Amino acid sequence: MSDRTWRLHYSASCVLLVFVLISSAFSRSKCPSSAVQLKTAAQASDYGILRSIDNGETWTKVVNDSGVIQAMAEVSSGRVFAGTNGALQGPQMQLGLLRSEDEGSKWTRSSVCSDGTDLSDIRSILSLTDGHLLAGGGRGVFRSDDYGETWAALNRGLPEGAGSNVQFLTASSQGVFFAATYDGIVRWEKKGMWVPAGLKGVPVNVVLASPKGTLLAGSGGKGMYRSTNEGTTWKPLSLVPGRIWVSAMAADSQGHLYAGITDHGVYRSDDDGISWKRLQIPGSKLQVYALATNGRGGVFAAIGNCCPVQSVNLLRSPDFGSTWTRILELHDTDVAIGAIIITRQGTLLVGLNSVGE
Repeated sequence: MSDRTWRLHYSASCVLLVFVLISSAFSRSKCPSSAVQLKTAAQASDYGILRSIDNGETWTKVVNDSGVIQAMAEVSSGRVFAGTNGALQGPQMQLGLLRSEDEGSKWTRSSVCSDGTDLSDIRSILSLTDGHLLAGGGRGVFRSDDYGETWAALNRGLPEGAGSNVQFLTASSQGVFFAATYDGIVRWEKKGMWVPAGLKGVPVNVVLASPKGTLLAGSGGKGMYRSTNEGTTWKPLSLVPGRIWVSAMAADSQGHLYAGITDHGVYRSDDDGISWKRLQIPGSKLQVYALATNGRGGVFAAIGNCCPVQSVNLLRSPDFGSTWTRILELHDTDVAIGAIIITRQGTLLVGLNSVGE
């Protein structure tokens, strides 16, 4: 077994062990599934999910009437989840967590849970080991260890008020879970609760654990921060002058880190987040809605020129962001891209969101 393979195996084992320890501490809630309304569409408008099986050369709209898509994740080979928020479309919009068993071709919706658990505003989905996942959003954090059939709330210790809005979830190589909230970072403890992990009072949009275990936190208007001791201390990073709004982050298996900075575009770090350089993407005042990598040097970035936003483009780079090609263009001025994932088999899925989100 190679050293890298051993490290990946060890990390997965740590995550599974921690997850098993918390699995029996909370009651589960059954969430029946229902079919998601499917429509054919000639172009990418309205909210839903787009699918490509040829690396973005051609697209099919596989879901419509879903509510805005805020997050997506593959939790096992071919099994994909998508987090929605129907509140922006009015009270009649169906809500729930979407699930696909076939690489995003067909979808069902987890509807009402037996105890009233509300999965209608999911902003981040964290795949741990096979079958185990966390989902976080405007109503806290929920856990499932059976591919989303049942869920349990993990909200003990979350900050009160706006701090209970979980924006992003990540797990360190040691199996420690972190959540980004509007009131800093929190860390899940084995004793069964969230505890503060720094940046109190900072509205954190995204937290990312690098392949080396470093934590990066991107905020709404207060810059980016870096921690090498699992959130005990944080160091602010200087990327650009003035207020910095970090909208998205991603990492690849080769150690490159990517960050989307509102009005400035996409930045890349090759030294575990110590220094950053801006990638050359045409346009001014670039808005970055989502980022994803495929592990082979491929980077995908959802970009809009501001202001006002006339269109949102999905760009593809085959060489770690050195060159870019536009593979999708959305002309509806109300529609952006909320999430991008590349499945293990190479299927590309894009979730449509609101420009204002």
